[in-house]
Amino acid sequence: MDHLIQAYNSSTQVLIPVLQKRSKASYITAAIALIIAQRLYSYFRVPKHLRGFPKLPYFGIAKSLLTKELPRERVKKYVLPIIDERDGFYISKIPFGWTLYVTNPVAAKQLLLKSSGFPKNHGLIDNMGKNPLIEFIGKDNVALSNGDTWKRQRKVMNPAFHHSLPIKTMSKVVFSLISAIEQAN
Repeated sequence: MDHLIQAYNSSTQVLIPVLQKRSKASYITAAIALIIAQRLYSYFRVPKHLRGFPKLPYFGIAKSLLTKELPRERVKKYVLPIIDERDGFYISKIPFGWTLYVTNPVAAKQLLLKSSGFPKNHGLIDNMGKNPLIEFIGKDNVALSNGDTWKRQRKVMNPAFHHSLPIKTMSKVVFSLISAIEQAN
């Protein structure tokens, strides 16, 4: 908040001499500057319904992306301290606008299994338009659907998640896969 007050004070110190000239151009320039400042402020301000969550620093993440910092380093530097602080919830404006990220497994399970209370948003999918990937996976799959469609698809998938894997068979397959990869190199 202090940096906003300092920015306000410095901008008024610059604008006051310009406004004292009392020309129409100075008033128009001041109005345009104030409109641009208001637009920038509203662009970077967290929406009211998300203000209770910690946010990733916009400029820190943008700088990290521009300098091509490794994702692992970016997460270690910015995300992990916030996750530890607030039980696995944080918000970020990058890459798709203000988004609430859930990293707490218990909360994520509740969020994903209660699709009636937390419906999935199709905004990004709709914005992609006639993308071949969207045409391939569709909008009515278990990851993107809500309500009765989701329940019907989940019933078909549930048994696959509740059977134990044959460990001996899987270990043999993995060893043969590794040997095939080694032979290919």
